[in-house]
Amino acid sequence: MSVVRSIFASEPTNITSATYRPMRDGFDTKCDEAIKAAYEFANDGMARISADLSARGGYWFPWLTKTWPSVFNLPPTVSVHLKTKKENDAQGLEKWTRKSVVMYCYMLPHIYHRIDVTTATELRNNRNGKLVKSEKKTDFFKSYKWATGGENRKGEEWWSTYRYQLEAFVDRVKGRKGSGVWVEGEDSIRQMEMIDATYVKAGLPLRPTSKIMATTSHQGDLFENNQLGKN
Repeated sequence: MSVVRSIFASEPTNITSATYRPMRDGFDTKCDEAIKAAYEFANDGMARISADLSARGGYWFPWLTKTWPSVFNLPPTVSVHLKTKKENDAQGLEKWTRKSVVMYCYMLPHIYHRIDVTTATELRNNRNGKLVKSEKKTDFFKSYKWATGGENRKGEEWWSTYRYQLEAFVDRVKGRKGSGVWVEGEDSIRQMEMIDATYVKAGLPLRPTSKIMATTSHQGDLFENNQLGKN
C-alpha cells in the first residue's frame, strides 16, 4: 500500500473491492494471511494489490507438491502502466505512446532488483487510423546507491532499507538535515487509514486505536467514503 501511495503521490478516492483469506486454524482468524484489493485514484487512476504470506503449490504433480511453498511470484513486483499519449509526428501521422515500468524485488532491493521501462509506440494514419508502424523498446536499470551530489545523501551498495531508515532516524535525533527520506507522522496516519478502510471493505475488524491517537488523529476521507459506500 505504501508503494501504491508513493506511485500516485496521493490517497485513493475509493476502494472498489477487497477480499482476504484468514489465517489457518489454530491462529487468529481475524488476521489476513492473504489479501487482494482494488483502488481508484483521481484522474481515472486504478491500482490493485495482491499479497499472500503462505502461497503454495503451482508445481507439477500437485498431489505431491500442493503444500510446497510457491516461488512463482518471487521476487515481489510492482507494475505501473501509464496512460497512452497521443501526438502528431513530423510526417502528420498520429503517434501513440505508452510507457510501462516494472520494478522487481522492490522490498529487498539491496539483495537484487531491476527496473524495466518499456516504451511502446504506434504510428497511425490520421485519416483512417490504419497502423503504419509499431515498435517497442525496453530499457533496464539498476541502482544500488543513489546519487549523492549536493543532497546530503549517503549510502553504500550493500545497505539494506533498514540501514537507510536507521540513518534517517539518527539524522533526525541529531538535528541534521538528513537525506530527505524521513516519513512524517501525517503520512503514517494516512497509511493506516488506507489499511483500516481496506479491512472494513474486506469485512475484517479494525485494529484497536490507542487513546492518544483517538484524541489526536482524524477520520480520513477515504475511511469515511468507504463507510458510506458500505452502508
